[in-house]
Amino acid sequence: MIFISVIQSTGEEVFFRGFLLRKIQEKLSGLAAILITAILFGLAHLSYGTWYQVLMPTFIGLVFGYIVIKTNNLYSSITSHITLNLVMFLIAYALKSLIL
Repeated sequence: MIFISVIQSTGEEVFFRGFLLRKIQEKLSGLAAILITAILFGLAHLSYGTWYQVLMPTFIGLVFGYIVIKTNNLYSSITSHITLNLVMFLIAYALKSLIL
């Protein structure tokens, strides 16, 4: 669980905020780069099945994009993403334990 969270979160952040956000920001404004990468980040989660599972990552992508632009530091969004995923895993595990 921890391994998956760290690897997946890091990979997504390196691609969406480390590479894509920076490339878009070279051509457009920081705000446009945040919006575009957040939408793409949300759409990347489309296979999860519901619109909520697209809208939530889109919103989170806005936050992570803002963090990267504001701090000029990819590690801050990587750390935030890993923390979020771990918390979500723990909540899901706790709820599953309560139900079963």
